Amino acid sequence: MARTAPLVLACLVVAVACSRVDRSAYVVANLEILDETGGYPGADRVSIEHSAYSVSDSASRADGYTTLVIYSLAGRVEPEAIIDFYAGALGPDWELSLEEFGCAGGCPDEAEVAIVGNFRNGPQLVSVNLDNLSIGRFEVAIDHERTSGRVAE
Repeated sequence: MARTAPLVLACLVVAVACSRVDRSAYVVANLEILDETGGYPGADRVSIEHSAYSVSDSASRADGYTTLVIYSLAGRVEPEAIIDFYAGALGPDWELSLEEFGCAGGCPDEAEVAIVGNFRNGPQLVSVNLDNLSIGRFEVAIDHERTSGRVAE
């Protein structure tokens, strides 16, 4: 037992040194924002992932975690309907900026651009990516304390 104590302590020091934030608490805060929206009506959650990111050159230390949720839709939905839903669900304190860009490999269904709606409330970010809407899927990325402009990859 006496021999394992220094090893356990060393492992704890390394684990704390590799992260600037508490992963569990950070992810819970992201999920609270997700729960506030209630999810788009008729959308089924396909998957949910929590990815670490670093804003400094030292990628070995996590500065935060982005929660990415992929949803599936049974029928066709206009992009504006999804953006409008999240605008209403998040409320007036959230500022929306829309990004439009060309789709990789061309946009399906005669769409000329893909749409991403970025909602911000102070450091909080909810990003709604409608790039795959033509195949019945969309993504929502959440970070309750995003300080840089990019969403974790």
